[in-house]
Amino acid sequence: MLGWLTKRIVSAIISLMMIGVPQEKYQKMLDELPGIEQRVVGMDLGGWNLEKVQSQTSDITHYYYHYPSTRPDAPVLLMLHGFNTDGRVYFPLKVLADTFELIAYNYPEKTSAYTGSIDDFVTIIEDFCRLKGLDTVTLVGNSIGGAIGVHFTSAAANVTVERLVLLSTTLFGARQEDVEELRGMADKLLKYPDYKLYYMLLRGRAILGKLGKTELGENAPREAVAIKHVAWYRQILTAMYDYSGTEDARGVQCPVLQLHGTTDKLIPLASAELVKQYIPQTVFHAVEGTGHSLVHSDGDTVAAWIRAAL
Repeated sequence: MLGWLTKRIVSAIISLMMIGVPQEKYQKMLDELPGIEQRVVGMDLGGWNLEKVQSQTSDITHYYYHYPSTRPDAPVLLMLHGFNTDGRVYFPLKVLADTFELIAYNYPEKTSAYTGSIDDFVTIIEDFCRLKGLDTVTLVGNSIGGAIGVHFTSAAANVTVERLVLLSTTLFGARQEDVEELRGMADKLLKYPDYKLYYMLLRGRAILGKLGKTELGENAPREAVAIKHVAWYRQILTAMYDYSGTEDARGVQCPVLQLHGTTDKLIPLASAELVKQYIPQTVFHAVEGTGHSLVHSDGDTVAAWIRAAL
């Protein structure tokens, strides 16, 4: 996590940044923010396909990146991205297409299904799985996607997670200091209107870079880092505010594989190791010399561990 001094500096900078932000300009930019399809126009997806399916039940258009398997009737590897990335962060795992049908899901960025509860993600993912005819999956969660993955594994009623893979994540809510830090961030940010939050998102990466605290690491997947609609960030900050992964841990009965970089600055190794304390069947491996962008920077290593374990 960010150090005490850095957090104070960032907090002060944010407060100063928010003074005098021109509302009309940044609201217009937010309203015209490129959607999931527009972000990849003209981009080489390396064999992946951006696909979508419309739900008449929830009125959500579900977007996902799909890499078909070379194996007939292959099981599905359903992958959930983190806070600042989208499904493209999983592109290096296409080598697993000889074993799995690969689906890298993109959460909706703005939807009436977001009520500020982590249960919203269970509803949304189950809706997607119903449309795709999926009743059993191997689930992968990266960063905040790991928290969603743990909760989904524990709470989903209509989809069975037969195996869970956790990448660059921890058991959110297990450490009081982490809870206080997240709540402090939420209390600081959620009070601002959308246009000011969007302005901050545009400036945030530059500020962190100047402070030498690029949370995603030197090998960050720049092409998969996406500024989403403000509604997505509000949903995450609100949903995680009172979330306790330790309660969900008791409901995770399937085999769990966890991989974590030893130089992860966003989620320290000691925090990641808490998962096994609460989910004892977890097989944990530390990947030397890599940071929070483990799935992108060390995709072959991640794929090899998944293939070996699953």
